[in-house]
Amino acid sequence: MKTTFTFFLLLFGSVAFAQTDFSSIPVKTTEDCKKAEPQVIEAANLILSKALDDASVKDAETFIVIWMTNCEYSFLVDDKISKMEKGNKNLLFVYMACQSKFLLEHVDKAKDQNAIALGAYSLLCDFVSNAANHVEMNKYVKKMVDANKAGKLQEWLNEK
Repeated sequence: MKTTFTFFLLLFGSVAFAQTDFSSIPVKTTEDCKKAEPQVIEAANLILSKALDDASVKDAETFIVIWMTNCEYSFLVDDKISKMEKGNKNLLFVYMACQSKFLLEHVDKAKDQNAIALGAYSLLCDFVSNAANHVEMNKYVKKMVDANKAGKLQEWLNEK
């Protein structure tokens, strides 16, 4: 009886913790992309749950980039993220995950690029503020985090 219970525990336990194979999900057409939206949120959540230097999220990052390229939505990448990326390899992928997650959780704001940017940077602030994520707090990252803490993230976004 113990052996049978242990076998089932191992069998179902490994399935419960299995990660989605994002490379097997088609995202070539807008129809594919629409069907894949739940997996995009899953991929974004995975990326946001791992440290910046964690190699296990590469498939999720690639999946999101391809989805963003082929989906019906528009995304903008501003120069703020490129400045923050100095010393923070892969931070752009985290930002793209933040954009995707925010947009899909707030589809009613899909045409409001300002709302998407504000929501994405708010998620990014949460990510970079967690020391376990190994984000170098360069002056640009620190400025964003400070603006967010002061409730002035929108003003920071409006700065040139």
